[in-house]
Amino acid sequence: MAYSGNKFLFDDIIADENDDLSGMELLGERLQEMSESDNPDRQLNYQKTKEDGKDGYNIQLPGGADFRIENGKITFSKFGMSKDELKAVYSYLNALSISGLNFDPAEPEDFKQTAKEARAALKDENHAFASGSFFGSSMADDNQIEQEIATAAANSNVPQQETGKMTNEERLAAARHAAKVLEDRVVAKRPQIKEEKPHPNSDDILKYMNTHVKNMQKDKSNNYRIRSYGNGWEMTWYKDSDQKKEGPTADKKGRVNPNFEFALRGEIVHQNGKPNLHLTLMTPKYGDMADWMMEEVLEAAKTCKCTHVRFNASYQHKSKFFVACGKKLMIPTGVKLKEKDINNMLKAAKENNDDPKKRANFYLLLAEQIEEQMRTQQIEDEAHPFVRIVKELKDSANNEAASNRAQVKYKKFNQFFENNIMDKFFNDENDKQEAEPDAVKEIAGANAYARFLKEYKKSDRLDNLPDEDKLKIFKEYYNEEIYLVDKSLSASLGELYKDENPAPDIVERREKLLANQYKQARNKVNNIAKNIKQDFGVEVDTISLQESEYLPWVKDENGNNVNPNRKRIAKGRAIHDRNMANSPMNRPQPNVR
Repeated sequence: MAYSGNKFLFDDIIADENDDLSGMELLGERLQEMSESDNPDRQLNYQKTKEDGKDGYNIQLPGGADFRIENGKITFSKFGMSKDELKAVYSYLNALSISGLNFDPAEPEDFKQTAKEARAALKDENHAFASGSFFGSSMADDNQIEQEIATAAANSNVPQQETGKMTNEERLAAARHAAKVLEDRVVAKRPQIKEEKPHPNSDDILKYMNTHVKNMQKDKSNNYRIRSYGNGWEMTWYKDSDQKKEGPTADKKGRVNPNFEFALRGEIVHQNGKPNLHLTLMTPKYGDMADWMMEEVLEAAKTCKCTHVRFNASYQHKSKFFVACGKKLMIPTGVKLKEKDINNMLKAAKENNDDPKKRANFYLLLAEQIEEQMRTQQIEDEAHPFVRIVKELKDSANNEAASNRAQVKYKKFNQFFENNIMDKFFNDENDKQEAEPDAVKEIAGANAYARFLKEYKKSDRLDNLPDEDKLKIFKEYYNEEIYLVDKSLSASLGELYKDENPAPDIVERREKLLANQYKQARNKVNNIAKNIKQDFGVEVDTISLQESEYLPWVKDENGNNVNPNRKRIAKGRAIHDRNMANSPMNRPQPNVR
């Protein structure tokens, strides 16, 4: 479509304080919003194009009217624009917040007249003016207040009130109010990010309790009741429906025995400006707390995204509560910790949790809890056991954090090894002639593995590379090792392989020397894997050597003796020569006088 017809000039595309964009970028965003509107009457089609070296948007409205917007200019089709089409354009340009619209000075009078008639018709039909931004110098018959009132009324789609008895100030205030209504609507249309409630909260507690009841109702003999309590919820377990109907009973001495098996009360208590979850455990006689009851308390806390749980049970269950907290990596509050309690928690944490990241977080939170208790009790003696424990906890957290990073790092290594090397790498598809596995390839593979893993451990350079690049580096190590191992075995064993029918003592010597080479290669692999296990507590996949014969040559298709690894040897020699040339030991040294 050639947009060489009538023209409007405009000053700006107005942005509000919530817009990060401006100009044509902002226009593009608004066009996209309108094109995705749920209202088919408001949808439009648009395309960003460059014409005569200028970027702009070609726009087509639902009724068929089409035009182009560039910086400062709106151009209609050369086929002209009817009054109805201009009315539609006015409405859309209002929504796009284009301001300062004026006729191009060169426009003919008949087009200007059509535009004025479209504006008048829009006013009569909708009891509103077209946008005030359309009333520039070429429509100076309307004053500024009239323009602003019209803009606000049209944009807000609110029928204009009777203004005959209003003062100009009142009319202007009404216009501004309508504009604010429009702004609020525009903001409301934007995707709103729902602010997440702080955790824990009472909804978390209710969600947990409802989920628990839904899961447990599979056992029809159990019955539950959930009710609100203070700032939270209370869940009560009953043996059966009859017990649930009965009221509390009293014994001969008048002591009341509640009619439930077990109850859990969760309540949000704000401390230091933060919401904390207090869980209270209740049993009819307060003397028989089964392990599963303690588990219910801690599972509720974890599900409610808690890290701390208040101890509200009978004091005789305190030690059991500490052990359970250690198992679940939860911090107990509401009770003074003792060294024995802390040690029991730490033992349970180590024995029941394999994730170093979660353990590290637990150690730090526990250290903070102990420090808070030290401040409360005014413990300042450097010889107090708590001082040592806090330091050990923080050191352990650092070690666990390092262990977690190592676990992630070597998990990636194992994935790379399994996908690219294990059972795949040594049968190189580029080698047209594949001999049986031989000692050179086996030992070179082990040496390359040890070199690669040593480099992988030393820094994060290899870790951060894509697998494709890792594989290229491994192949270079492997090819270089083919060259070096072949050279070494040729020097140490070559003479022993010249005789095609060697004496038994020669065979024995060959086997011993070759076995020693395998042993050295195997030790390299095992030692680097063992060091990683000791340092970080992680297992790495390793190469398993297949003890094969040393084959200094094989028969080719012409019956000639050739080195089965000649191609890789050539590649490896080139790599080795390049590495030696780039070695700091071989770089030219500056002359020093």
